[in-house]
Amino acid sequence: MKKLIIIFFASLFFMFALFVIAFLYVAFIGSEVYEYGEYSGERLSAKVQIEKYTTENNIIYKTIENYPDSLDFPVREEELFLNRHQRMPVKYVAKFFGTRNEEGYYILKQEGETADILFYSHPLFSMLNKFSTGVKTFVFSPDKVATYMALFDKYSYWRRGTQFFEVMMPVNGVLPIFRDKMSVKYFGDEFIPVNGKRVETEKYIVSCPAFKDISVNVSKYTHIILHVDAPGINARYSIVSFHRRFEKLFKMLLIFYENFEPDLLFTEKIPGPVQIDKLYPIGREKTVFFEGEGNIILSGRLFLPVSGSRFPVMIIVSDSIPRPQSEEFFYKNFISSMNRKGIAVFDFDMPGQGKSQGSYNALGDIEKSNHIKAAYNFMRRLPLFNKDKIVFLGLRSGGYLALSASTNIEGGVPTVVLGLPFISQIDLLKGGFKQGDLAKYLSSFGFKQFDAKYMMYLCTNVENQFQNILGSSDSFFFFANKKIFTQPLKDFMNRRPYETLINSKGALLLLFGKDDEDFRIEVADKLKLLGKGNNKFKVFEYRSLGKFLGRDSADPDKPGFVIDEDLIKLVDNWVEKLGT
Repeated sequence: MKKLIIIFFASLFFMFALFVIAFLYVAFIGSEVYEYGEYSGERLSAKVQIEKYTTENNIIYKTIENYPDSLDFPVREEELFLNRHQRMPVKYVAKFFGTRNEEGYYILKQEGETADILFYSHPLFSMLNKFSTGVKTFVFSPDKVATYMALFDKYSYWRRGTQFFEVMMPVNGVLPIFRDKMSVKYFGDEFIPVNGKRVETEKYIVSCPAFKDISVNVSKYTHIILHVDAPGINARYSIVSFHRRFEKLFKMLLIFYENFEPDLLFTEKIPGPVQIDKLYPIGREKTVFFEGEGNIILSGRLFLPVSGSRFPVMIIVSDSIPRPQSEEFFYKNFISSMNRKGIAVFDFDMPGQGKSQGSYNALGDIEKSNHIKAAYNFMRRLPLFNKDKIVFLGLRSGGYLALSASTNIEGGVPTVVLGLPFISQIDLLKGGFKQGDLAKYLSSFGFKQFDAKYMMYLCTNVENQFQNILGSSDSFFFFANKKIFTQPLKDFMNRRPYETLINSKGALLLLFGKDDEDFRIEVADKLKLLGKGNNKFKVFEYRSLGKFLGRDSADPDKPGFVIDEDLIKLVDNWVEKLGT
């Protein structure tokens, strides 16, 4: 009997040990980790980590991208799911995180020859339902290394030569997906430097009518992607390191050691998080809380000049949720400049941002306007400020929200609008993209022209989705397993920025550049005519204010941009003259 018990427990232990070994082995051969450095020109700008899993049914590429000094979003995550047997896409999910804990996302779910696609970055959105993409179409993006991996896993190395692939290219915009035919051509063998070593590689040229040729170097025998050069987006990717899960454990146990390639070690320093406050020193900062609409407690930061009292105060009105680092850089720089001029600045968070209560997903323009009004009333109650010089400041579509809130306050509120407050793509889509506008839109993503028939088909489908939402009586709907509230989408599509500018109650200062992404000559001429002979309505057109109302900084320790000093002086003088 004792022998049977011993044999039984020994068998259980042996089975458990086999299970553990099998688990470690599957994890070992089924999970690989790659790290790449992204270079903009010669400067290291980001770290990209890709983990490749192999499961029973899928191959999964999970990517984490860290862009500490990017003008876009500092952290992005993507997951690409492929059918393990066919190596074709099943799902693509991308998330991007703002500077105040907010989240935007892009979802593509492939089913047969169609896909459901959703892009949402409040309030900007786009969606396609059962959109025809083809059954053998790859997901590809010039700035996503994982999509190169999926493509080259499918490439037939024994055939070599030039091979063709249908690809769909996801983008965060009102037109959320582009499609084209792409070729991968074997160019020859060459040695390239990888972390100080000469490595033999195979070079391939990725070509597509929509973008400039991309060169890709893969290791000679294992076909690991070592280097990508994408001139169309001014980016290069070089491998930092490669290892398999539990590799160090197996090395210590001397198991399968000879099967491993030597580690590629990364010696160059990855840039750390940007300390914005050190770049743009401000006066005194205080965190405050106040009551918004519906008894929701909102948070904000009050930036005061070093000394004095009875300050003019500017209230920042932002419409970007999640907020990109471009706005954070801009506002910090602007706040620093205003504080030096003796002007206080109040930067508050909408519900769901920062430390504010609530959620931003259901926020319509009326609710936003009421929260802005609450921030204005909060500033009026504080004896520290000059009540005659409380000013709204809005960047582009934030300027639209500021003007909308001003119309709901008796007498209006003086408002500074920087950049044209138009989301032009929606209006352009409703009338069909003109050729010049479409080219401008595509170039913002580094693309050239796509097939005209496809673009018309795409525009028609997106517009139909917009019309369905406008005609819907539902308060929310589910799309790609996401709960989407309809009122914010309707408010976004029904915005009339030009009419809002004309009907502004309070004093208005509008500054924009000809390089503004929404610049249109006919609209600019109308706005300048409104400003002539009107002391209440001031319009200034610059040749260039830069993509983010500034210019690229030449100082490597100050990434981002520097605000035009003339703009600062103009705003300061305008605020000084209020009430005179």
